[in-house]
Amino acid sequence: MPALRRAWEFVVWAQLWTALGSVAQTAWVAQRFLDASNVWRVALAAGLGTWAMYLLLRWRASQDSIVRKGSEALNWVFLRGALPVQVASVAVVIAAVLLWPCRSLVWPVITVALIPGSLYLRPGPGTQWVGLRAIPGLKLPVIVSSWLLVTVVLPLRMAEEVDLAVGLLAVGMVQLPFYIAIALLFDLRDSKTEDPRIRTIPHILGERWTTALVVLLLVYAGGIVLLRGFMGYDAHVEGATPWTDIGVALGFGAAASFALFPSAKRSELLHATLADGILVLIPALQLMGSLL
Repeated sequence: MPALRRAWEFVVWAQLWTALGSVAQTAWVAQRFLDASNVWRVALAAGLGTWAMYLLLRWRASQDSIVRKGSEALNWVFLRGALPVQVASVAVVIAAVLLWPCRSLVWPVITVALIPGSLYLRPGPGTQWVGLRAIPGLKLPVIVSSWLLVTVVLPLRMAEEVDLAVGLLAVGMVQLPFYIAIALLFDLRDSKTEDPRIRTIPHILGERWTTALVVLLLVYAGGIVLLRGFMGYDAHVEGATPWTDIGVALGFGAAASFALFPSAKRSELLHATLADGILVLIPALQLMGSLL
């Protein structure tokens, strides 16, 4: 069991679990608009880009002994020295190679996504720039917009025949509240240790109301998926059971149930496993539903 735990710590603390969530979310969106080869091209590139950015974020944070204190994840990263930076650099190169054939379509999205991501990095010692995360109220929109750009806008840009605004509206009705809910789950975890001047939602609303907001967002997203499934042609006209949409709705229900358990009672590893696991769970349930 200790060996299994160490192996899982590697998966989670090395940000592989988060990267897999990005792959799953991007593939979930892309499979509606792209052929199979391009689905996996953009999904793998998104996963590698997410992996690189989160490795850099964690590595930069781990260099601050005050921030690192009491954090299993940051201490784990700190002990790896410069390795996270080296791995992130390789991941970026592979992602660039994957997207090179469609570079004219995706470079604006990547550029826009890199700007807030780069500015979100914690500053180095002795620098005056505080980073976007230290500006009150900016943490949530920066994280959510970055995830939307990578997992939603990127595959939509590759689907040239799809109107970007229409696609964003259709997909964003579910992905936007979903990503806000996931980000708030991590804000709830960090609210006890994070500087209250950052003014995250838990600092403003309190833990109870933030939890209620998370549950409401997840139930709303699941409800939209379920409504679309039963109002679709196959279900409404042909009488088919929309198992894929039912599976996704069940995933949102499971996520809402998870959100109701106090984050203070979960270890850092368990919280990251479950919160990021939601990103993987929902597309997996959609895939299982498609096989029925």
